[in-house]
Amino acid sequence: MITHRGMIIHNVKLMQRRYRATTRTILVSWLPQYHDMGLIGGLITCLVSGGSTILFSPTTFIKNPLLWLETTVKRFIELTEPFGLSQEVMAPGYGLAENCVWEVCCGYANVHTADVEIKIIKPNIGKEHGDSTKEGEIWISSLSAGAGYWGMEELSMKTFENELLTEPAKKYIRIGDLGRIIDGKLFITGRIKDLIIVAGRNIYSTNVEKTVEKTSDLLRPGCCAVIGILDEVLMSKGISFPKGSDQLGLVVVTEAYKPLPYEVIERICTRVAEEHSISIASIETIKSRSIS
Repeated sequence: MITHRGMIIHNVKLMQRRYRATTRTILVSWLPQYHDMGLIGGLITCLVSGGSTILFSPTTFIKNPLLWLETTVKRFIELTEPFGLSQEVMAPGYGLAENCVWEVCCGYANVHTADVEIKIIKPNIGKEHGDSTKEGEIWISSLSAGAGYWGMEELSMKTFENELLTEPAKKYIRIGDLGRIIDGKLFITGRIKDLIIVAGRNIYSTNVEKTVEKTSDLLRPGCCAVIGILDEVLMSKGISFPKGSDQLGLVVVTEAYKPLPYEVIERICTRVAEEHSISIASIETIKSRSIS
């Protein structure tokens, strides 16, 4: 739940200040206005600054995502530099709906924003990392923080009402992202929910998925999921699992253009074992475009 008093106004002022928005500002966005970033970042901030907003239909983007994504920042600058576009206009940001929209610009954490504080916390312990360069859960304290989730008191308490023993009066948002702060810059490294604990080790499903996908051209890119399945479920299906796997077996579900030969399945298992030192209990293939 986001209110106009304090939360939205505070967030808009942060973006105005960080992006140096003025009456000369021109913003282009494909995000719909019922999306928090489309409304607050793409429309309200520019209107408050007196600038201009150019909007195009989200369906145009969906039909051809490369229209927006194919040009990297570096290439974009190279193409527009002859027309006087400065590198200083490029300002990638990081934000979340629980904090209205905006949180970090250009990667810098806790810079020129005394009313926004980012901490790296030891997951499931609730204590701040003594060394913020080590990976941990990202906690955020800000006046832009939402009031909670509508009709979800328990989840709201868990997300918005967190405190550190060293700062009992300050509230922090737990957003579920993992990261670290290096040289004053915030690096997002993953999601807590994407962690799979196998034999006491933290396994990032996204890393294993990338390994699987690059093993064979028969696999459809971006359509692989690695999940942890309880041993009792695997056993009921007649699937064996590695001993000492913390009651979990690693299962790969992936789209394939055609049935995978045995040697490809073997290659996937070998690659995953070599790169991540874990075993796969089962590989399940589904038809191409079953997921998306």
